[in-house]
Amino acid sequence: MKKLVEFQQLGHLSIINLGNFAASNVFTLSPLAKFKFEETLPEESTSGKIRPICKIIMTVRRKPAFHSYNVNMPLLVIQVMTLSSFCIDREEVADRLQISVTMMLTAIAFKLQISDEIPHLSYLTLIGMLVLATFLFIFVIVIQNAVANTIFNEDQDRICFIICASI
Repeated sequence: MKKLVEFQQLGHLSIINLGNFAASNVFTLSPLAKFKFEETLPEESTSGKIRPICKIIMTVRRKPAFHSYNVNMPLLVIQVMTLSSFCIDREEVADRLQISVTMMLTAIAFKLQISDEIPHLSYLTLIGMLVLATFLFIFVIVIQNAVANTIFNEDQDRICFIICASI
């Protein structure tokens, strides 16, 4: 059964059929809408005519589950898999770097894959911050793996793992 929402605006009865909202799998449509009736300015038209404008303002809210399952969880898995480089002996720098750099390339490829799914905005969103934090996290592990044999002893390497795993 289709859900219909009725409301009164400027003396006209309007109905929004929420069942026909095409993006309902990603967004929630508010049942309220604002109608604004205006006219164009004559100088905005090449013929100098005044035309009517009806602006319909509707509020939509993004459903977080979509991004939680399709963006957040895979990024978390990539971060946890990056920690597997600590399972390799710290003297095996090339093997550690192979895992951590591969995870960085995986994160970059994932970011390119999901770029159409995340909003294209001029400011940083929470999802964008999560992606950048993932890059930073993996970068820190790459640096740690590169210098683990020269700077850290066995206990310090284990402490680095505990700190990275805690983050």
